[in-house]
Amino acid sequence: MNHILKRVFLTCLLVLPAAGYAETLDEAWAEALATHQQLAAATARRDAANFDVERARSERSPSLDVVGSFTQLDAAPRFDFGGGMTSGKLFDNDNFATAGAQLSVPLYMGGSISAGIDAAELAATASDQELAAITQNIKLATGELYVQVLRAESALLVSESNVATLEAHTAVAKNRFEFGD
Repeated sequence: MNHILKRVFLTCLLVLPAAGYAETLDEAWAEALATHQQLAAATARRDAANFDVERARSERSPSLDVVGSFTQLDAAPRFDFGGGMTSGKLFDNDNFATAGAQLSVPLYMGGSISAGIDAAELAATASDQELAAITQNIKLATGELYVQVLRAESALLVSESNVATLEAHTAVAKNRFEFGD
């Protein structure tokens, strides 16, 4: 009798609800998907792959680079001809600004832009499939654990019923012993 009570106690400890206990399978899935780090990493990889597709497509477009600078000198520049001979100031101020713009237009890249776009799109598709597979694996593992909890709860009910039956049987046997049969 004592070993049965120990088993029931241990079973109760295994199935007691913990903080964050999900009541339904959908709630368990939602909690697992919201907190799983592998899923978060796969989502980030998928987002990066989608940005790579956009970057690859942008290779077809012209690009404009603009550069500007400002320089402050100690003194206005002069040519030094040696022997102490220098020219006059090349310009009046001791500072100057420069600016430039460069326009690049891809004319012929030998198919590398199209191949880059195709590769980026395939990588994005693969990352979408990886994300779907990870999501399904998490849901499957969560479902398996959820079923184990349901089975443990059912086993607890059976154990409690067995304990009640054994206690009743013990009471009957004790009464028969005390009063004789």
